[in-house]
Amino acid sequence: MKYLLFSFFSFFIFHFSFSQIMQPKWEICLGGTEWDEGKGINYVEGNYRIIGQTKSFDGDISFNHGAWDLWLIEIDTNGNFINEKTFGGSGADGNFIDIIDLNDSIFYITSETKSSDGDISNNPWPGHSNIWALQINKEGDILWEGVHGGSLIDWTRDMEVTDDVEG
Repeated sequence: MKYLLFSFFSFFIFHFSFSQIMQPKWEICLGGTEWDEGKGINYVEGNYRIIGQTKSFDGDISFNHGAWDLWLIEIDTNGNFINEKTFGGSGADGNFIDIIDLNDSIFYITSETKSSDGDISNNPWPGHSNIWALQINKEGDILWEGVHGGSLIDWTRDMEVTDDVEG
């Protein structure tokens, strides 16, 4: 009888605890006719900044430098589109992306780049996967950027802002 009672309560607890239907508060679909994807997100000043990559030249993408670009999107907490901006060059940019904020107005982005033009000022190894680091302001203007790596494949999966970084 003990086991039967335990089985009944287990069924009751599991059945009703997992029967809640989850409903999203809102959803938004952004992009163009090609491949677009989000890679990272942060919340600053009541809005979400989503970093991703795009291959599209249309739809919500205002400009594409060529091939793949970094794509920065800003939406509010209700899912309303605010603005977007792309970064990159004529080669493939935007894989292995991360975004982190220093404060409410300075952001750091890391990405892969194979470009040596457009927003990339100096890539001594074009065509090879290298790390592209950017500092941008809240308007999406590049404050500084640089390519790091060598003639082989260099990627980053994560980043951290250290104490010696000034905003």
